Amino acid sequence: SNNIQILSQSFYKGLEGGEHWWMYRIEFKNIGRQRVQLLARHWVFIDNTGKTVEVKGPGARGLTPKISSGRTFKYESGTPLATSTGSMYGSFQFQVLRLEDGSTPLTPILFSARVGRLALTIDNTPAKVPCGEEASGGRVPLTSVWATDRIIVGVTSSLLPPEEELQLFGTAPHITSADDNSFLLDVQVNNGRDETIFISRIHWHAREIGLDGSESEDELA
Repeated sequence: SNNIQILSQSFYKGLEGGEHWWMYRIEFKNIGRQRVQLLARHWVFIDNTGKTVEVKGPGARGLTPKISSGRTFKYESGTPLATSTGSMYGSFQFQVLRLEDGSTPLTPILFSARVGRLALTIDNTPAKVPCGEEASGGRVPLTSVWATDRIIVGVTSSLLPPEEELQLFGTAPHITSADDNSFLLDVQVNNGRDETIFISRIHWHAREIGLDGSESEDELA
């Protein structure tokens, strides 16, 4: 996509903690004349039962590399699955920093480079595996990423049981009834710019949907 060539490989690592683990290696090569920067990633992992897990986040392993013409960037990571076979696919989001004529774009130019599906098997051979689907039809994934002016924010949410909330904070102030739940937000902010930035304010907009279908909203700052 946009002269960014992506090579992807997966390797089975073994069984650990009751889960099957794979390592995957990604290589980007800029075969064009533009200079680009990697901003964010989006992976979709599917096990053999069709269970789908989405992962979105800034950069690759926390890095937001700038890739000039003819240069490459490589990284490795891993993923667990409950089954011995599965698949993965995804995409990477880039921003053009310098055009082919050497000039800087007047407005941000963003594009997505897709990674085709990879089979995840214990013998590292091709296999028929479920395709899986990204969250759609009103469903929202537990992970999100957004980039503005090369500042990238990634968030992953997870249900926080009351006993874990007590361990973390010494209290569970948000649990007032058996129907209440607390969620832990894992937030990562990456600065892809050359200058230092400071976070001066945090603002959350929360929307709650009850078991009876009722909705309520709250502003947190």
